[in-house]
Amino acid sequence: MAQSATPLASQSYFPIYQPLIKPHLPGQRLVRLLRILLGRTSEILRCELEVNDLSDAPPFEALSYVWGNPDPAKVVICNTHPKKVTPNLGTALDRLRYEKTERLVWIDAICVNQDDPIERSEQVKLMKDIYSQAWRVVVWLGEDEEHYAETAIRMIVKAAEYCYSDSGASLKGGDNLDSILRAFHLDAELPWSKEKQERNFPGSRYEFNSTSSGDWETISRFYSNIWFTRVWIVQEVAFAPAVMYIGAHEVSWTCVAAAAKWFLAKSYTHVVKDASRYRQAWLIYYLHLMKPTLPLARLLGFVKSNATDPRDKVFGLLGFLDEESRSSPYLQPDYTKSVAEVYMDAVRYIIHQNSPGARLGNLWAAFRETPNEPDERFPSWVYRWDLAVSESSLFTKAHTDVWFAGGTTTQEVAEIIDRRILSLKGIKIGFVREVNNILHEHQHKLERVQVLWNAVSPGFTSYQELDSLKQAFTETITADEVKTSPGDTTFGAQDLANYLSITDWESIYTILDERSESISKAMDLLMSVHIKAFLVTEGKKMALGPVIARPGDVLCILFGHHMPYLLRPMRQRYRFLGPCYVHGYMHGEAIDRLHSDEFEEEWFELQ
Repeated sequence: MAQSATPLASQSYFPIYQPLIKPHLPGQRLVRLLRILLGRTSEILRCELEVNDLSDAPPFEALSYVWGNPDPAKVVICNTHPKKVTPNLGTALDRLRYEKTERLVWIDAICVNQDDPIERSEQVKLMKDIYSQAWRVVVWLGEDEEHYAETAIRMIVKAAEYCYSDSGASLKGGDNLDSILRAFHLDAELPWSKEKQERNFPGSRYEFNSTSSGDWETISRFYSNIWFTRVWIVQEVAFAPAVMYIGAHEVSWTCVAAAAKWFLAKSYTHVVKDASRYRQAWLIYYLHLMKPTLPLARLLGFVKSNATDPRDKVFGLLGFLDEESRSSPYLQPDYTKSVAEVYMDAVRYIIHQNSPGARLGNLWAAFRETPNEPDERFPSWVYRWDLAVSESSLFTKAHTDVWFAGGTTTQEVAEIIDRRILSLKGIKIGFVREVNNILHEHQHKLERVQVLWNAVSPGFTSYQELDSLKQAFTETITADEVKTSPGDTTFGAQDLANYLSITDWESIYTILDERSESISKAMDLLMSVHIKAFLVTEGKKMALGPVIARPGDVLCILFGHHMPYLLRPMRQRYRFLGPCYVHGYMHGEAIDRLHSDEFEEEWFELQ
């Protein structure tokens, strides 16, 4: 569905909608389809709703769009009754209407009674079937009020043609374009390569003129359309061929996706403000290529999309799951549930599924920083998909794939009657004694690592050798980050010593112009430092953790999880604060000590 919103003119719903009677025969899937009656653009739009079973429905199209601002509403005549729709849908309907023939479409805002949460829930279950059965999806991007679409589409089509010609295929031929995009890996060119100049693409020379710069701006504006940010559209363009309308112009969705991949692969994103918009377009298409092989835990974090109704952050992606997963009681769309209940069910499903690469530990590894004053509607262990997405995940998949703090143990979950409580078995590895937030509070200052080192290093008298202390400190603040330089080694004592040799921070930008090897290495280290709280345990262990950490918090390792976590004691239970890096405990060391009776296993009840 497009984004959920407060329905307009709900008083008009009763004469328009008759209940979709739940069929007694198995396999029936009743939906309403909208017949747009012929007419001129100057005339008020008239349409009729008709109930069909998807198993024998006539050919129809499905509309993918953004609801947008509800005001000023536009009136259409539906089933002889006036009905208000959002302005964006109103212009889409005008674009869809033919003068000489009728058009049969499915449009969520009209075909589903948005006032009926039970009907909405039932129709969401059919979303994949609806868009799969549509002979075509029409994407409405809005009016071309500033007249940039023609130029943007011309360049997008050219980039898509280059993408396919580079693979030996033809965009206009009979090749299986999906297979090509799935398998083909483009070779990147240098930003100002001769090949680009020969292709005569705007911006191919170091100084591109104002005309070509303006052309690139049209592409940037096309990909920054709000449609690309909505969660429902990910599913809407995944199951049938799609064409994109913007004003009077149109272009295939496959073209738009192929061009986005080509711009990314060929480093053309240097001439636009934000390359993430191209990544978003390509990721949406990538999900179409990967269906239904991605587990829910990966789906929910794959595309950085928005939804007016936070429950749709989950419901809007369920169509990508296999039939068995969609039948899980935890994943049934239900708009009578609260946001917290929907998210709790999603996490519970991930816990019980416990599939490789998509376990609870993978979800928690990317847990966002939580505020000091938590939202009491949500248990602390629930991932908040409704919150703004952070582009700088500190503990990425590249890290978590090589960590196994839980050793060879497997996750153990206790059944608790209170569904807001999650009980997991693990071991307690320490209490936080000191919290230093210099890396976070001074995150924009180049000298922040030196300030932190000066603040904490005197407290580690247990280290007999300075180099050993520097090694442990550097591995901690970088969370064992691998260098970008050849060799695939992590940062260590020598890198810190090199960085600490810089004393004139006031003139650092002048020094950077020198481009010396020493300065370059120091900046590589600085760019790999995570903006986390630096923690010291009572046992003098170093750690990185959430910035809301405070003395007395507990560090634990849960069985089957690859990262340690920070918990806050709350009487007999704990509040989950997030993942941590604990130096010396990332590769199963604590589990080995458990087997030698140095630690004890226990249940952690999270609330």
